[in-house]
Amino acid sequence: MPPGDPPPLDPPPGTRSESVQLLSDSIHNPRDASLSVKDASQDVTMDSAQEQNRRLEARQPEPLRPTVPEHTSASLLRSLLAAPGNQPTNGRVSMDVTMITILLQLMDSEAERTKQLQITTEELRSTMKELKLAMADLRELRGRVQTIEAGQLTKATITPNPAKSYAATANIKKPLQPAPPTKSEMVAARPGLSIIHARVGTNPLKDAKAGDVVRKTNDILEKLDAKVNGEKVAVKAVRFLPSGNVSFYTKDRHQKDWLNRNRHTWSKQLHPDLEASPSTYSVLVHGIPRSFAVDKLESKMLLASDNSFLSDKIHRIRWLGGSREPDDPRNAGTIVVSLTDLELQTG
Repeated sequence: MPPGDPPPLDPPPGTRSESVQLLSDSIHNPRDASLSVKDASQDVTMDSAQEQNRRLEARQPEPLRPTVPEHTSASLLRSLLAAPGNQPTNGRVSMDVTMITILLQLMDSEAERTKQLQITTEELRSTMKELKLAMADLRELRGRVQTIEAGQLTKATITPNPAKSYAATANIKKPLQPAPPTKSEMVAARPGLSIIHARVGTNPLKDAKAGDVVRKTNDILEKLDAKVNGEKVAVKAVRFLPSGNVSFYTKDRHQKDWLNRNRHTWSKQLHPDLEASPSTYSVLVHGIPRSFAVDKLESKMLLASDNSFLSDKIHRIRWLGGSREPDDPRNAGTIVVSLTDLELQTG
């Protein structure tokens, strides 16, 4: 606009301005927006020659036209702010009802597009999930097919077994089965067990560790050069009993016998409160009168002299079934004599 010309007057109320009309047409028909702008600038009255030329040009391929940017509510507000007629000094921008209607239409259109975009995104996500499942099933199916093909390729051809005669079958030598071990071999293979008693009222190895006791016992046996048939005697494990006694386990009964024969020597070196009671062999004696006192030394000596052996070989004498009751009407009973000599038991 030249500097001398006065500013254009505002359109009367209820009348759309040319820019608003063009913006409204571009919203409702965006493809023809550029054509409408171009046609508005041309003269309406054209002669027939120009009309003919236009028809000829319409038959020719239409050149590529620049893409008209789609209008949004933000672009509409920017255009209103950038228009020279909408820049008052007080900083306010006034809009008529038509412009507000167009703005609301743009906002509704944008909300609808956003909603459609969200629906499309969800459908795309669901489709991708189904596609992944289908691809997983396809890979599994491919693996199964490969397994079936490999099984068919490696399947061995079954060849019929040649007929065997009775003579050929009867002459086959069966492998000899090993004979079962004898009772003596099984007894010899058992682990040896030797129990060393603790002094009455004591528990010497209560707080000791089993590994330390095994190690100390083997050190003592090594110093004593304990051997059986050229093999060193060794303790494999120990067990602490609630009474305070200790069980020693060896490889076999031969090593156990060595521990029992020499228990007075090595047990005292392990702990002074360990008492090695001798091995005993029990004998039942019937018809003993009730007046016989099993706890007295004189009873041991009398029993030993009547049977021609020393009383030292009697370890203990007790009544069978416990001590006799005072009101027991029987006049005689049975005693159990524990001997330390095996020959006395068998003799």
